[in-house]
Amino acid sequence: MSRKWKVVVEGGHDNLYYISESSGVFYVYKTTVSLLFDDNEQIGKTGSLELAITLIKEDSGDDIDYIKEV
Repeated sequence: MSRKWKVVVEGGHDNLYYISESSGVFYVYKTTVSLLFDDNEQIGKTGSLELAITLIKEDSGDDIDYIKEV
């Protein structure tokens, strides 16, 4: 069973990320929101949720505002 988290870092809608887990691998995506469709760019994959969150912090340069399982 796969799981997915929405991660928003401080700074607003330009700082939207998703983490998707499948078979114990956590895929990290940076999302650019637009009117027609969202663009998801994979920025990495890890073996744990904690490391996925660290990747997001390093990519954004900001702290996490909130994380929500979707």
